[in-house]
Amino acid sequence: MSVADHNADSYSSSKKRLRKIQWGFDFISSFYDTLSSVFFGKKLRLAQSFLLKDLPPAHAVLILGGGTGRLISDLEKWQQSERVYYLDISPKMIERASERLAREFPERVGAYEFICGSFEDQCLTDKFDLIITPFVLDCFRNQDLPMVIETLKQRLHEDGRWLFTDFHISEKGFARLFSGWMVRGLYFFFNMTCGLGIRRLPDFEKYFKEAGFYPVLTKSFNSGSLKSIIYSRQ
Repeated sequence: MSVADHNADSYSSSKKRLRKIQWGFDFISSFYDTLSSVFFGKKLRLAQSFLLKDLPPAHAVLILGGGTGRLISDLEKWQQSERVYYLDISPKMIERASERLAREFPERVGAYEFICGSFEDQCLTDKFDLIITPFVLDCFRNQDLPMVIETLKQRLHEDGRWLFTDFHISEKGFARLFSGWMVRGLYFFFNMTCGLGIRRLPDFEKYFKEAGFYPVLTKSFNSGSLKSIIYSRQ
Protein backbone atom coordinates (compact mmCIF):
# COMPACT_ATOMS: atom_id res chain seq x y z
CA MET A 1 0.00 0.00 0.00
CA SER A 2 1.35 3.41 -0.94
CA VAL A 3 1.54 6.35 1.47
CA ALA A 4 -1.27 8.03 -0.46
CA ASP A 5 -3.46 4.94 -0.13
CA HIS A 6 -2.69 4.72 3.59
CA ASN A 7 -3.58 8.39 4.12
CA ALA A 8 -6.79 7.97 2.14
CA ASP A 9 -7.79 4.94 4.25
CA SER A 10 -6.94 6.80 7.45
CA TYR A 11 -9.01 9.82 6.35
CA SER A 12 -11.95 7.58 5.40
CA SER A 13 -11.76 5.80 8.76
CA SER A 14 -11.67 9.12 10.60
CA LYS A 15 -14.72 10.41 8.71
CA LYS A 16 -16.65 7.22 9.52
CA ARG A 17 -15.75 7.58 13.20
CA LEU A 18 -16.94 11.19 13.23
CA ARG A 19 -20.22 10.23 11.57
CA LYS A 20 -20.79 7.52 14.16
CA ILE A 21 -20.04 9.93 17.01
CA GLN A 22 -22.40 12.48 15.48
CA TRP A 23 -25.16 9.92 15.10
CA GLY A 24 -24.64 8.73 18.68
CA PHE A 25 -24.94 12.19 20.21
CA ASP A 26 -27.98 12.89 18.03
CA PHE A 27 -29.52 9.69 19.41
CA ILE A 28 -28.96 10.56 23.09
CA SER A 29 -29.78 14.27 22.76
CA SER A 30 -33.44 13.84 23.75
CA PHE A 31 -32.63 12.18 27.08
CA TYR A 32 -29.09 13.45 27.74
CA ASP A 33 -30.11 16.02 30.37
CA THR A 34 -32.35 13.54 32.16
CA LEU A 35 -29.60 10.93 32.21
CA SER A 36 -27.12 13.46 33.52
CA SER A 37 -29.47 14.53 36.30
CA VAL A 38 -30.23 10.95 37.36
CA PHE A 39 -26.57 10.02 37.79
CA PHE A 40 -24.99 13.33 38.77
CA GLY A 41 -27.79 15.59 39.96
CA LYS A 42 -26.68 19.21 39.52
CA LYS A 43 -22.96 18.48 39.91
CA LEU A 44 -22.03 18.54 36.21
CA ARG A 45 -23.72 21.88 35.69
CA LEU A 46 -22.18 23.28 38.87
CA ALA A 47 -18.71 22.14 37.81
CA GLN A 48 -18.87 23.66 34.33
CA SER A 49 -20.34 26.99 35.47
CA PHE A 50 -18.78 27.61 38.90
CA LEU A 51 -15.69 29.51 37.69
CA LEU A 52 -17.55 31.70 35.19
CA LYS A 53 -17.83 34.37 37.86
CA ASP A 54 -14.03 34.47 38.18
CA LEU A 55 -13.37 35.21 34.52
CA PRO A 56 -12.67 38.67 33.11
CA PRO A 57 -15.27 40.08 30.67
CA ALA A 58 -15.08 38.32 27.32
CA HIS A 59 -16.33 40.04 24.17
CA ALA A 60 -16.01 36.93 21.99
CA VAL A 61 -16.59 33.41 23.32
CA LEU A 62 -16.21 29.97 21.76
CA ILE A 63 -18.06 27.07 23.37
CA LEU A 64 -16.90 23.70 22.06
CA GLY A 65 -19.20 20.77 22.80
CA GLY A 66 -21.90 22.70 24.61
CA GLY A 67 -24.48 19.96 24.11
CA THR A 68 -28.10 20.82 24.87
CA GLY A 69 -27.23 24.31 26.07
CA ARG A 70 -27.62 24.17 29.84
CA LEU A 71 -24.46 26.28 30.05
CA ILE A 72 -26.16 29.18 28.26
CA SER A 73 -28.11 30.51 31.24
CA ASP A 74 -24.98 30.52 33.42
CA LEU A 75 -22.92 32.20 30.71
CA GLU A 76 -25.59 34.86 30.28
CA LYS A 77 -25.61 35.48 34.03
CA TRP A 78 -21.89 36.15 34.23
CA GLN A 79 -20.74 37.34 30.79
CA GLN A 80 -23.33 38.82 28.38
CA SER A 81 -20.72 38.61 25.62
CA GLU A 82 -21.06 40.46 22.33
CA ARG A 83 -20.48 37.30 20.27
CA VAL A 84 -20.84 33.65 21.25
CA TYR A 85 -19.93 30.86 18.85
CA TYR A 86 -21.62 27.63 19.93
CA LEU A 87 -19.95 24.65 18.27
CA ASP A 88 -21.12 21.04 18.58
CA ILE A 89 -20.77 17.96 16.40
CA SER A 90 -24.44 16.98 16.85
CA PRO A 91 -27.19 18.76 14.86
CA LYS A 92 -29.75 17.62 17.42
CA MET A 93 -27.74 19.05 20.32
CA ILE A 94 -27.41 22.32 18.39
CA GLU A 95 -31.15 22.36 17.78
CA ARG A 96 -31.95 21.89 21.46
CA ALA A 97 -29.41 24.53 22.51
CA SER A 98 -30.74 27.13 20.06
CA GLU A 99 -34.31 26.43 21.18
CA ARG A 100 -33.25 26.89 24.79
CA LEU A 101 -31.65 30.25 23.97
CA ALA A 102 -34.73 31.45 22.09
CA ARG A 103 -36.98 30.36 24.95
CA GLU A 104 -34.94 31.76 27.86
CA PHE A 105 -33.10 34.74 26.31
CA PRO A 106 -34.93 35.78 23.12
CA GLU A 107 -33.30 39.22 23.24
CA ARG A 108 -29.85 37.55 22.95
CA VAL A 109 -30.49 35.35 19.92
CA GLY A 110 -28.59 37.72 17.63
CA ALA A 111 -25.42 37.42 19.73
CA TYR A 112 -25.12 33.66 19.20
CA GLU A 113 -23.97 31.70 16.18
CA PHE A 114 -24.68 27.97 16.31
CA ILE A 115 -22.32 25.85 14.26
CA CYS A 116 -22.54 22.13 13.65
CA GLY A 117 -18.95 20.95 13.30
CA SER A 118 -15.76 20.04 15.14
CA PHE A 119 -12.77 21.87 16.59
CA GLU A 120 -11.04 22.40 13.24
CA ASP A 121 -14.09 23.98 11.60
CA GLN A 122 -12.82 26.37 8.95
CA CYS A 123 -15.60 28.90 9.48
CA LEU A 124 -14.03 29.84 12.80
CA THR A 125 -11.60 32.52 11.72
CA ASP A 126 -12.04 34.91 14.63
CA LYS A 127 -9.93 35.20 17.76
CA PHE A 128 -11.64 34.64 21.09
CA ASP A 129 -11.26 36.10 24.57
CA LEU A 130 -12.65 32.94 26.14
CA ILE A 131 -12.81 29.30 25.07
CA ILE A 132 -15.04 26.93 27.04
CA THR A 133 -14.75 23.13 26.78
CA PRO A 134 -17.36 21.58 29.12
CA PHE A 135 -16.88 17.79 29.38
CA VAL A 136 -15.81 17.46 25.75
CA LEU A 137 -12.03 16.96 25.67
CA ASP A 138 -12.55 13.47 27.12
CA CYS A 139 -14.06 12.56 23.74
CA PHE A 140 -10.65 12.88 22.05
CA ARG A 141 -7.99 10.22 21.92
CA ASN A 142 -4.56 10.80 23.44
CA GLN A 143 -2.97 11.00 19.97
CA ASP A 144 -5.50 13.64 18.87
CA LEU A 145 -5.71 15.88 21.92
CA PRO A 146 -2.43 17.82 21.41
CA MET A 147 -3.66 18.86 17.95
CA VAL A 148 -7.04 19.85 19.37
CA ILE A 149 -5.48 22.05 22.04
CA GLU A 150 -2.97 23.58 19.64
CA THR A 151 -5.69 24.35 17.06
CA LEU A 152 -7.87 26.06 19.65
CA LYS A 153 -4.85 27.88 21.07
CA GLN A 154 -4.40 29.61 17.72
CA ARG A 155 -7.92 31.01 18.08
CA LEU A 156 -7.37 32.40 21.57
CA HIS A 157 -6.08 35.91 22.19
CA GLU A 158 -2.71 36.13 23.97
CA ASP A 159 -4.42 37.39 27.13
CA GLY A 160 -7.47 35.13 26.69
CA ARG A 161 -8.71 32.45 29.08
CA TRP A 162 -9.68 28.83 28.58
CA LEU A 163 -12.31 27.37 30.91
CA PHE A 164 -11.76 23.62 30.99
CA THR A 165 -14.10 21.25 32.86
CA ASP A 166 -13.93 17.47 32.77
CA PHE A 167 -13.81 14.23 34.67
CA HIS A 168 -10.78 13.44 36.79
CA ILE A 169 -9.37 10.41 38.58
CA SER A 170 -9.14 11.35 42.25
CA GLU A 171 -5.79 11.15 43.96
CA LYS A 172 -6.24 8.45 46.60
CA GLY A 173 -8.45 6.24 48.73
CA PHE A 174 -12.03 5.29 47.99
CA ALA A 175 -12.50 8.47 45.94
CA ARG A 176 -9.87 7.23 43.48
CA LEU A 177 -11.58 3.86 43.24
CA PHE A 178 -14.99 5.47 42.78
CA SER A 179 -13.83 7.92 40.12
CA GLY A 180 -12.10 5.09 38.24
CA TRP A 181 -15.31 3.06 38.18
CA MET A 182 -17.29 6.11 37.13
CA VAL A 183 -14.99 6.92 34.20
CA ARG A 184 -14.96 3.31 33.01
CA GLY A 185 -18.78 3.23 33.17
CA LEU A 186 -19.07 6.49 31.23
CA TYR A 187 -16.70 5.34 28.52
CA PHE A 188 -18.56 2.03 28.26
CA PHE A 189 -21.83 3.91 27.69
CA PHE A 190 -20.42 6.42 25.19
CA ASN A 191 -18.43 3.76 23.35
CA MET A 192 -21.64 1.77 22.93
CA THR A 193 -23.79 4.72 21.85
CA CYS A 194 -21.30 7.01 20.11
CA GLY A 195 -18.37 4.81 19.13
CA LEU A 196 -15.71 6.96 20.80
CA GLY A 197 -13.24 4.08 20.94
CA ILE A 198 -11.64 5.41 24.15
CA ARG A 199 -10.93 3.51 27.36
CA ARG A 200 -9.22 6.02 29.66
CA LEU A 201 -9.04 9.74 30.29
CA PRO A 202 -6.30 11.64 28.46
CA ASP A 203 -3.61 13.33 30.53
CA PHE A 204 -5.23 16.76 30.22
CA GLU A 205 -2.82 18.65 32.44
CA LYS A 206 0.19 17.32 30.54
CA TYR A 207 -1.14 18.44 27.16
CA PHE A 208 -2.17 21.88 28.38
CA LYS A 209 1.28 22.38 29.89
CA GLU A 210 3.01 21.26 26.67
CA ALA A 211 0.88 23.77 24.74
CA GLY A 212 2.05 26.61 26.97
CA PHE A 213 -0.94 26.97 29.29
CA TYR A 214 -0.84 27.32 33.05
CA PRO A 215 -3.70 27.05 35.57
CA VAL A 216 -4.94 30.34 36.98
CA LEU A 217 -7.66 28.88 39.19
CA THR A 218 -8.74 25.30 39.93
CA LYS A 219 -11.86 23.93 41.58
CA SER A 220 -12.70 20.26 42.28
CA PHE A 221 -16.13 18.72 42.79
CA ASN A 222 -17.67 15.38 43.68
CA SER A 223 -14.73 14.21 45.84
CA GLY A 224 -12.27 15.22 43.14
CA SER A 225 -13.85 13.29 40.28
CA LEU A 226 -14.82 16.53 38.49
CA LYS A 227 -12.38 19.36 37.93
CA SER A 228 -12.73 22.84 36.50
CA ILE A 229 -9.66 24.92 35.62
CA ILE A 230 -9.15 28.39 34.20
CA TYR A 231 -6.10 28.26 31.95
CA SER A 232 -4.06 31.17 30.64
CA ARG A 233 -1.29 31.22 28.03
CA GLN A 234 2.25 31.55 29.34
